[in-house]
Amino acid sequence: MSTDKPRSARNILFLVVTALAVLVNLPGAYINYVVYSDGSVAPDLHSALLPSGLAPLIAGSTLTAVAYLLSLSPHRSKRPYVALSILVTSYGLLIAGYLLGAANTATDNFPAFIGALIGSLLLALPLIGIERLIGQITTKSAEKCYTSGNLAVANKLERIALIFSPGSAAGRRILGLTFAALVDFGRARPLLEEAYGAGDRSPELLASLISMEQDAGNRMRLLQLTQELYAIQPNPELFHQLIDLLLKSGRKDEALAELNKLTREERHSYLDTIRDLEFELGTPESIRALAKEYEHDGTPFSRARAVLRRLLSTHPKDEQAARTLLEYAKRVHDWDEAAQVQEKLLEFSDEKAPLHRDLVEYYRYRNGHEPMMTHIEALVEIGAANPAEKLEFLEEKFKLAEYGRVERVIAANPELAQNAEALAIHAGTCFELGRLDEALAHALKGKSLNPEEAVMGRLMTLETRIKQRQLELELAELEKRVKAAPEDFELRVQYYDRLVASNAADKVVMDVDGLLRRKPELRDRLVAELEGAVKRHGRQSRLLGYLSDIYAREKDWDKVFHTYEEMAKGSLTPQVILREGAERILEENPHHMESLLAMVRALNRPGTEAQAMEFLEKYFKHGGKPTSELRDAEFGMAQTLKDHERALKVGKELLESHKDDKAFCLKLAEIEMQLGLFDEAVARVRQLKEKFPDDSHLVILKKDYEERKKRARMEAIRKALLENPRDFRLQEELGDLHFDFAELNEAMVHYQKASQNDEEHNVPRAKLALVLVRKEMYSDAEDLFSEVELKIDQAAAVQNRLKALFYSAAELMDADNQFDRASHLLKRIFRVDAGYRDVVQRIETLDRMVKKKKP
Repeated sequence: MSTDKPRSARNILFLVVTALAVLVNLPGAYINYVVYSDGSVAPDLHSALLPSGLAPLIAGSTLTAVAYLLSLSPHRSKRPYVALSILVTSYGLLIAGYLLGAANTATDNFPAFIGALIGSLLLALPLIGIERLIGQITTKSAEKCYTSGNLAVANKLERIALIFSPGSAAGRRILGLTFAALVDFGRARPLLEEAYGAGDRSPELLASLISMEQDAGNRMRLLQLTQELYAIQPNPELFHQLIDLLLKSGRKDEALAELNKLTREERHSYLDTIRDLEFELGTPESIRALAKEYEHDGTPFSRARAVLRRLLSTHPKDEQAARTLLEYAKRVHDWDEAAQVQEKLLEFSDEKAPLHRDLVEYYRYRNGHEPMMTHIEALVEIGAANPAEKLEFLEEKFKLAEYGRVERVIAANPELAQNAEALAIHAGTCFELGRLDEALAHALKGKSLNPEEAVMGRLMTLETRIKQRQLELELAELEKRVKAAPEDFELRVQYYDRLVASNAADKVVMDVDGLLRRKPELRDRLVAELEGAVKRHGRQSRLLGYLSDIYAREKDWDKVFHTYEEMAKGSLTPQVILREGAERILEENPHHMESLLAMVRALNRPGTEAQAMEFLEKYFKHGGKPTSELRDAEFGMAQTLKDHERALKVGKELLESHKDDKAFCLKLAEIEMQLGLFDEAVARVRQLKEKFPDDSHLVILKKDYEERKKRARMEAIRKALLENPRDFRLQEELGDLHFDFAELNEAMVHYQKASQNDEEHNVPRAKLALVLVRKEMYSDAEDLFSEVELKIDQAAAVQNRLKALFYSAAELMDADNQFDRASHLLKRIFRVDAGYRDVVQRIETLDRMVKKKKP
C-alpha cells in the first residue's frame, strides 16, 4: 500500500468542496444572524431572507461534513490541517451566526462578536487533538491484535488509525507488519522498508522482511537480514537458516566460523556439515578433533571412523589419525580394519614391535599363517621377539628345512640353550643334518629340564629316532660282519638282538626260520634267545607269534596260551587276541581249561552270552573251579538269556556274598517276580527297605510288586471261576482286589455274585453297599445295608468285618453331609457293640448336625 501522497482526484475534490463550504459558511453566518435575530437587525433584509429558513445552515453543514470526509484518506502522508482549520473556522462562524442571531445579540455587542470569532478560530484545535487521540488508541489496539495473532482485525484497525494519524511511523510499521503476516508483501514492503530505513531493527520487523526476501528470492539481502536478526535474537531454527544461506552463498569460511562458535551439544546436529567444511577448509588437527566429537555417537563409532578414513586418504602418514582409528577398530572388535591400519602404520611408525605383535595375533586368529610368520620374522629381525615368538619362528623354519637359519637364530640367542622346546628344535635340526651325537646331547639336555608333557614327548620321540638311526647304522655294520662270518653264532645272536631292538622282528623270524630248517639242533638256543629278546625289548607280536607257532608244533598248549597272553598285554584289543589264541588251541585240544575260560570271558558281552554260557558249561564239565567271578558271570548271563530258574539258583548261591549288594538283591527279586514267587520277592524288598530306610525307590518298588502280586492273583481267580463260577469265596476275593485298585464297577459285579451265597451273604452285601457309597449312590446303599444282618449273636469274625464296613460307609456319608444316613449306620453298630471305636461320640455329633439341617 503506497502512502507517500494522496490520490490527486480525491485531494482536488476535497479542496473544491472545502472552498465551496467556506464560501457557503461565511455568508451563511451573517444570514443566520439576520434571520434568527427576529428582525432586530436589518429588518428589510430579515424579511427578504426569512423564507430561506435553515437552508444556509443545512447547506453549510452538509458541505463541511462532505469536505471533512474527503479529507479522511489513509493514502495521505499527513493530515491537511490548514485547509481543515479554514473549513472548521468557517463552519464555526456559521454556527456562531446562528447562535448570535438566536440570542438577539445587538450589533454593538463587540465582545460577543469577538468571542464568537475567537471560538471559531480555536475550534480546529480540539478536532486535531481528537483525531490524534483516535489514531493513537486505534494504533495501540491494532498492535495488541497483531501480538495476539488476530491479524485481519489488526490490519483493519491500523488502516483506520492511519486515516486520523497518517504520518504515524508506529502505525505505518504495524500496518506493514500485518500486511507481511497476511502475505501481502506488495503493500507491506514500502511500509517495512520505511521503518527499516529509519533504523528499526526489531525482531518482528526483520522476520517480516526475511519472509518477504524469501518470497522474492533475494539471497544476499536475505542473508544480511538473517545475520541481523540472529545477532539480536539467536535461536536454533534461525541459525540453521543462516548456515544454509552462508553455504548457498559460497561463504563457507563464515559458515564454519559460525558453526565453531556453537557449544558441543549444539554442534551435534551439524557435525556432518562441519565435517564436509573441515575437509574443505580445515586442518588435520581440526578434523581429528571432529572425529573425537563423533565418538559420542557410541559404538560402532561409524562416523568417527569414516572421518579418520577420509583424513587418511588425503594424509596417509597422519600417525595420530591412524592410531585413533586403530583404537576405535579395537574397541568395536573390527579386527580386519585394525589389521589394515597397523599394516599402514608399519610403513612410517617408529614403534613397530607392538604393531607386528598385534598383527601376529590377528593373522593367527584368521588362520593367515604366512602373513603371521612374516610379522614374527620381523620381530625376530629387529630383536623384539619374545621367547614364544622365537620358538614359533624356529619351528616354522625347521618345518621349511631352513636349518641354517634355525642354527643362526639359536646361536644369536644364548637363552634358548636353556629352553627345552628350543633344544628339541635344535636336536631335530642336528638330526636332519646327520649330526646324531650332537642331536642326542641336545635332546637329553632338554629332557633334563623337565619340560611340559608335549615337549617331553617330542624330546623322547626325537631321542628314540636318534637312537633308532644310530641303531640302523649299527645294524648295517653288523649285517656286513655277519655276512663276512656266517658261522659266528654269537655275532648272529647279537645281530638278532639289534634287529629286535629296531623293530625289525620280521627279518629275525625269517632268518631264524631258515636257520632252524638247516640246523634244527639249534632250536633250544634260538628259542631261548628269542624269549630273551622279548623280555629285553618288549612284547614283539611278530616274535611272540613265531614262538606260539613253535610251541603249537610241539603241542605245548600252555605255552601257546601264555604266548597269546603276552601278545594281548601289548594290544589295544586284548580280548580279540586271547579269543584268537583260545580258538586256535581248542581246535586241537577242546579240553584246554585256560582256553575255555578265555572264551567265556571273551564272549560274555551283549549278543554272544549264549555262546559264552556253552563254554562255561564245558569248563565246569571238565572240572573247572566255579569261582565267585564265574558265578557272577553265570548269574548275569542267565538273567540276560531269560533263564530265570538258573539265574535264581545261582543267585541264591551268591546271596551270602552279596547280601549287602542292593543292585544284586533287586535283580534277584525281579527274577523271583518273573517266576511268580511274589511273596519271596516282596519279602526281599522289605528286607532291603530295612537296610536302606532312606531309599524311596524301594517303597515304590514294594508297592509295585504287591500290585503285580494282586494282579496275578486276580488272573488266577478268573481262571478258577471259569471252572466254578459259584465259588462265592473267590468271587468276594476278586471283588476285594478290584476294590483295592478302585475299580468299583468290577468290584460291584463280583460282590453281587458273592452275595448270592445263602449262607454267608452279609459281608458281600455290606461290601457292595460300601461300593455304592463310594459312588455316592446313597439311597441304593441304604437299601442294601438294610438287607445286611448285624446281630449280637453273629460269629465274632463276621460281626467285626461288618462293623468295619458299616463304620467306613458312615465316614464317607459324613464327609458328604449325609448326616442322617451316617447316624443310622452307626446306631446299628451301637446296638451290637456300644464300645466300638468312637461310635457313641460320632452319633451324638451327627444327630446335632441333623437337627441343624432341619428347618
